[in-house]
Amino acid sequence: MAVARRLGVLLIAGAGAYAYWRQTEQKTAEAAQVAFVEERAAMAAPSGAETTMRLFSGLLNAFGQGGGRQTSTGGLPGVVGSVFGSSLGARAIPAGGSDPWEGVRALIRRYESANNYDAIVYLVDRSNYPPRRLTQMTIGEVLDWQRSIDPLQNSEAVGAYQIMEDTLRAYYRRAGLDRDDMFSRSNQDRIADVLIEQKRGMGPWLTGRMSLEEAMTRLAREWAAFPVPNAMQGHRMPVVRGESFYKAVAGNRAHVSPEDVERALLQARGVYA
Repeated sequence: MAVARRLGVLLIAGAGAYAYWRQTEQKTAEAAQVAFVEERAAMAAPSGAETTMRLFSGLLNAFGQGGGRQTSTGGLPGVVGSVFGSSLGARAIPAGGSDPWEGVRALIRRYESANNYDAIVYLVDRSNYPPRRLTQMTIGEVLDWQRSIDPLQNSEAVGAYQIMEDTLRAYYRRAGLDRDDMFSRSNQDRIADVLIEQKRGMGPWLTGRMSLEEAMTRLAREWAAFPVPNAMQGHRMPVVRGESFYKAVAGNRAHVSPEDVERALLQARGVYA
């Protein structure tokens, strides 16, 4: 009887240790992403001369005297978009109205959530699901629910782009949204654009100032389903072309082919040009 009790205690302790390890792995991956954001933000910051030139070009565009690109179709909002990029929620959409990132977003949605804007990561037990569909909740309600399950689950990724609580909390306002705005399909798209352009600093890809390999690597460091373009040190171990940067972290593996990512990125540049 004493042996059985001891075995029971060991099994319970082992299960608790395993759950703690899984949660630690997820948190470690998130911390690595935050560090990468800070590093890239410093690299992507424009110089004073570049900002001055963009301001001058934006003013000319506003009054119909320049040939530079605007990020909106007319008036002073176009100047704001030209000078400050997407920092005020503006999206990198050419004057013609085409959306350069839609092909990239489509890949993310397909392989992260099967195009489901109400998707909740499989690690969340159904008993902990929110009372309504995600698209019927406000951003504030989604954040509150994510926080409530954080101590209980290894991940709280949600929506078409499988956004973690810390990421959503840090970036939804940069998409021009408030807590009372709905976590709708269109608003999830806006947040995804901010993650692509601001968190991962991929605006230079559209204007030819970033290599294809660098653009692919930045996507792979944000979405685990995306592959790295070549052999490199991943978050946990060395990885090769086609593998997830987060291989061996919480069971992650790449689902998108490198060729599909290359095509989507080249399409984005072509639409923006």
